[in-house]
Amino acid sequence: VGFFLLVSAMLEAAPFLVVTTTDDEGAGSLRQVLSEVDDGGLVTFDESLRGQVITLTSGYIELDRSVTVDATSIDGDLSVSGEEISVVFVLNGPGVVSLKRIRIENTYRESGVTVLGGGKVEMEYCSILNGSAINNGGGVHVGDAGTLVMTSCLLEGNSGDLGGGIYNDGVMEIRGCTFRGNEGRGEGGGLYNRGNEIIRNCLFVGNNAREEGGAMWMKRDTYLEGCTIVENEAVDGGGIYCTEDLDMNYCTIVRNVASGDYGAFHAVGPIGLGNCIISDNVESGEKTEITDRLMRESRFCYFEGGAPLDELADNGGPTLTLRPTAGGSGLIDLADPNPAILVDGRNEPRMFGVASDIGAVEIQEGSREEFLATPEGDPDGDGDETILELAMGRDPLVADYRSDKRLRIERLGNTATISFGVDPEMAAEIEMTLMVSVGVAGLEVLLTDEEIRALPLVDGIAEFDLVLDARVKFYRMDVREISYP
Repeated sequence: VGFFLLVSAMLEAAPFLVVTTTDDEGAGSLRQVLSEVDDGGLVTFDESLRGQVITLTSGYIELDRSVTVDATSIDGDLSVSGEEISVVFVLNGPGVVSLKRIRIENTYRESGVTVLGGGKVEMEYCSILNGSAINNGGGVHVGDAGTLVMTSCLLEGNSGDLGGGIYNDGVMEIRGCTFRGNEGRGEGGGLYNRGNEIIRNCLFVGNNAREEGGAMWMKRDTYLEGCTIVENEAVDGGGIYCTEDLDMNYCTIVRNVASGDYGAFHAVGPIGLGNCIISDNVESGEKTEITDRLMRESRFCYFEGGAPLDELADNGGPTLTLRPTAGGSGLIDLADPNPAILVDGRNEPRMFGVASDIGAVEIQEGSREEFLATPEGDPDGDGDETILELAMGRDPLVADYRSDKRLRIERLGNTATISFGVDPEMAAEIEMTLMVSVGVAGLEVLLTDEEIRALPLVDGIAEFDLVLDARVKFYRMDVREISYP
C-alpha cells in the first residue's frame, strides 16, 4: 500500500504533457505546454513530430521551474530552431531543467541555452548547432550562479566573442561531449571557462579562436582526463590556453596549430602531464610549452612527432577518437602500469597488457568477453587470492567497473570526493591504504576496517571527502595496500 501511495503522489506532482504541433504558439505547442507544466513535470513529443522542426518566431522560451523535456520517444529526431532571430531556452530561476535528445539550432544574438539566476541545466544526447551570439557563448551561456551538466552532447558550428561553443562563469561538468567547428571571435574556440569545471572524455576538433585557445580558454586551474584535442587553431595556444595551472591525464593532443606561440597548449601556472600524447602540434612563433624540463617531469608521455595513431573514427564510446595503431611502438603498454583511472576515453577498460596505453584510447587486443572473465583467483600474481580481485589485474575493493563501483575521484574547489566499491560482507575484514599524490607531494590516507564500516554504503559504494590545499590539484590516486585476515 505504501508503495502505491508513493507512486500516486509522484504522478500527481509531476504529470507529463505532450507537444503535438510545430506551431510556435497555441494549444499543443512547445511554448504553451512549457507554460502549463507543473514544477518537476515532464514534457514529451507526439510521434507525428518525428523529423519535424519547431521554429520559434516570437522569441525565446523562458523557464522558471524544474522540468524535463524529453524527445527520446521519437529518437531525438526533432529540432527546435531560433530561426536565426532568437535563442531557444532561458532558465532564469533556481529550477533544474533536463533536456534529453533535443536538437537546438540556428539561434542568434544570445546563446542557444542560457542558464541564469542560480538554475541548473542538465543535457543528455543533445545537439546545439549553428548558434551565433553577438556576445559570449554561441551555444550555451552559464551565468555566475548557474550550473551546466552535459553528457554525450554535440556542439557544432557555434560562434561567440568568448567561447564559440560554451561560455561558463558558474559550474560546468562535461562528459563525453564533442566540440566541432566552433569559433571564438576572441578567445576560446570550443569553450571559455571562468568558473569551476569537470571535463572528461571529450573531443575538441576543428575549433578556432581568433586570439587564444583554439579548443578552450581557461581562467581557472584546469584538469582534463581522457580528452582528444585535435586540429584546433588559434593565434596563441592552438589547443589550450590556461591562465592558471594545467593538469592532464590520458589525453591525446595532436595536430593543433598556433599562428603565434604554443601550438599544443600554454599555461601560466605549473603544468602536470601524465600518460598523454603530445605530437605534431605547430607554432609559427618561437615559444613552445614542450620543453626539456616538461618532458623530464611528465609521467609516461609521448612527445615525438608522428605518433602512431589511426584516423579519427568511431571506435566505440560517446565521441570519435584516435586509436593507437595496432603494433605501433611508443604508445602501447608504456603508460602507468597501475592506473588509478580504470576506463579510457570511451569508457572501455584500461590495462590489457603489462601496463596501460598512452593517450585517450586503450587498444584492446583480447576480446571483451575474455577480459571480463570471472575475477576469481590471483590475476595480478601478488599472492592474494580473493573473490573480489579484479580481472583487470589490480587489487580488490576498487570494484568492477561494470557495476559502476570503480574508484572515482571528483574534485570541486578544494574538496576531493573519493568513492569506491565495497562488499558489505567483507568490509569488516579489509584494511586499505590510499596514496593521494597532489602535485609533487603525497598524502597517505589509511582507512581501517572500523572506518570502512562507518562509511555509508549505497548500493555497495562508499564515499568520503578529502579537503586539499586550494593551490594544488589532484594528480592521481593509487591503492597501495589492502590487507586481509
